[in-house]
Amino acid sequence: MQRTPRIVFIALAFVGALLLFAKLPAAAQEKAFAPQEFNLVDNYLEGNIMNVSNTVQKDVVVTVKSLSRYGQTTYWQGTARLGDIEPGAVGFVRLRYGINAPAPEKLSFDFKTAKDAQPPQRKALFGFKGDGQGYSEWFTLPAGVISLEYTYTASWNGTAQIGLENRQGKLVKVIFDETLAENATREGIKTLKAAESASYRLNVVSPGSWTVDIFQENAPAEETKAVNGTSEEAATRPAPIKIRQEDSGVTVITH
Repeated sequence: MQRTPRIVFIALAFVGALLLFAKLPAAAQEKAFAPQEFNLVDNYLEGNIMNVSNTVQKDVVVTVKSLSRYGQTTYWQGTARLGDIEPGAVGFVRLRYGINAPAPEKLSFDFKTAKDAQPPQRKALFGFKGDGQGYSEWFTLPAGVISLEYTYTASWNGTAQIGLENRQGKLVKVIFDETLAENATREGIKTLKAAESASYRLNVVSPGSWTVDIFQENAPAEETKAVNGTSEEAATRPAPIKIRQEDSGVTVITH
């Protein structure tokens, strides 16, 4: 019996693999989108998103994040709805950039299309503001991904520190820690991944005014409702808390 040479089997296997790859949909062969020429112009982040697939991408939504050089800090983020994008066409993105946010050192892009699952909901939980140092009241955060958005304006030269502290007195998240000159401003976002629901409070040392707004990411859809055509939280947001350090050393908290 005559045997087929081994090299013939290898060649046939290679051709078969090429034919199988050619039959795969475009989405399996390449990324569907390619960001192009993003620049910060007059406090607007502008650029194009090209559809590099072979199919129409329906109801495209892109979330752009401005990050620090190594991606450890999120300076700002914005979302744009681009609609349908034909193959080879581009969608134009123009988002107002954070007034006090540092210039982007790195950008990341997250895309959603009509074929994707229900987009995650964002629920506002708490809002705090103050002009001095002290502690906030205790509040409970659910398990999951929590966003902590902060702003800070220095009243004089000094170091501002805003931290999230648990019941055991452990600092579980540094929200802000920076030395600034008088009238300097900062804003940004920090993320906490909570394994379970727990109580926390803010521990603030601040020679200036500050705000911290806390959000739950990926909140269940039933926790939101449509208000005037927009998605807003169903629960009532607590009134902001103001923390002020008196000369006597007594911390005053007012609603």
